[in-house]
Amino acid sequence: MTAKRKDSNRLPLRPRDRSPSPFFHGREEIIDNFNIVLDDHKAHKDGTTFMIQGAPSAGKTALLDVLSKHAKKNGWKPILINTNTLWSPDELLRRLDKSGRQITSFSAEAGVDHVGHGSLNINIKTAAHTISDILRGQKKPLLLILDEAQTLGMPDVVPSEMKGVTTSILKEIHNGDLGRSIMLLAGGLGTTESGFRTFGILRFDGDCTVQLGRLDKKSECAVIRDWLIKDGRAKGDPDSWIKAIAEQAHGWPSAHHLLC
Repeated sequence: MTAKRKDSNRLPLRPRDRSPSPFFHGREEIIDNFNIVLDDHKAHKDGTTFMIQGAPSAGKTALLDVLSKHAKKNGWKPILINTNTLWSPDELLRRLDKSGRQITSFSAEAGVDHVGHGSLNINIKTAAHTISDILRGQKKPLLLILDEAQTLGMPDVVPSEMKGVTTSILKEIHNGDLGRSIMLLAGGLGTTESGFRTFGILRFDGDCTVQLGRLDKKSECAVIRDWLIKDGRAKGDPDSWIKAIAEQAHGWPSAHHLLC
């Protein structure tokens, strides 16, 4: 049997446990602050990076999903991206679903000095300019959503040939240099900020940096109630069920923190 070739540019699909929770409560202060940042950068037609750091299972993915919905409601176009979207014009166009553009395809794969598309040759060094042009051409305010953003700082995730491209794009978005309302919403573990520093992003606006802690007691109770009543169709007062879950389920906080 012939082994299948591994595509080094293809990221693994998000595991099922990485999907946003169907029930969400709390984080009101973060959501309100995010909406203020959205409005400000939409009005001034510039960009920034909104970064959410937190421990595993703190609820980062669920929060990113909720924030993307708020952005869409406020007139932004949310786009879920991978790390390679930051250096691949082809991938960016695919994410934007702009296959009908005059420029329909590019290739800037690692290890290739020049690649052709029709009569157009693209050098790796010009990939950043190409991505910038694509981003500048967007009509709607654009929200790029990068989950597991701590991977940017991991060795070999960004090909060495593409580190300059990635640095340029991250800086243009972060500093609002694209002449459009474009924001990067990045969620990741506690090493996310240090990962961005390796690409020259040294300062973050305090209003755009979130250290995500555990949910407050009221919100935790509300989420568990939703799971029991809406998903599990439990009848009656669910407090005894909440206590049982808190005492038996691995990884849950102790019962006295969960009971309302």
